Amino acid sequence: MVIFIEEFKDLYSLDKYWQDIVKPRIKNGFKKVTFATNNPEPINLKKQHPAYKLIYTHDQDGELINRTEIITVYNFRGYNIAFTGNDVDYGSYELVALKVIDSLQFTKP
Repeated sequence: MVIFIEEFKDLYSLDKYWQDIVKPRIKNGFKKVTFATNNPEPINLKKQHPAYKLIYTHDQDGELINRTEIITVYNFRGYNIAFTGNDVDYGSYELVALKVIDSLQFTKP
């Protein structure tokens, strides 16, 4: 699991973050990307903070890799939480990863 944060000069909406930054990064950064759905799934972190859930596969050196990403924006920052694995690893750790993701919350600075 990887969590990374990027700072913005301007305030981004969740959809603008997805369309302008995350989607192009995925399409240009991985080979043979196949999304589970055409659009990201809207979810709420801790039932209060809007986020998108992305599920897709991509090719990595001939091996099919499963990836779930949760993206959100908060206070001039974009947050991306990614869980990646091959068929064996992904299935073994998916529930734990989703519990960790569900436990994340934002507090005001």
